[in-house]
Amino acid sequence: MKKYRTFEGVTNNITLNSDVNEAMRTYIKTNLLGIYGLSKVDLYLSHNDLQSPIRNNPVDNTVLLLKYNNLFTEKAYSPNNLLSKFTSKTDITNMVDVITFNQEKPSSNFSFNYYFNLYFTKI
Repeated sequence: MKKYRTFEGVTNNITLNSDVNEAMRTYIKTNLLGIYGLSKVDLYLSHNDLQSPIRNNPVDNTVLLLKYNNLFTEKAYSPNNLLSKFTSKTDITNMVDVITFNQEKPSSNFSFNYYFNLYFTKI
């Protein structure tokens, strides 16, 4: 959760509960929820053909192309990869947003790389 984020330098031993992920959740609940609301999500997907003779992910050759082995990477960010067919639902407590989409290509033949941008507005 902390990779490529503001909290990257925070380690477990310097947090109150010795858990960086819990520290980030607490920070968000205490300082952001109720002040900001999720207003928009941009989801980017690029598909990898598992039938291809290339066995490594084209955006990161250290990752093997395997069924269900999807990769979160900034390299999926491209206007051509912007997905418009998905739904966003906030739970009753306004604390969890669930993004649901159907992969347009069968998972038996494709994995994907993904990236997202979250946009917040002040409530």
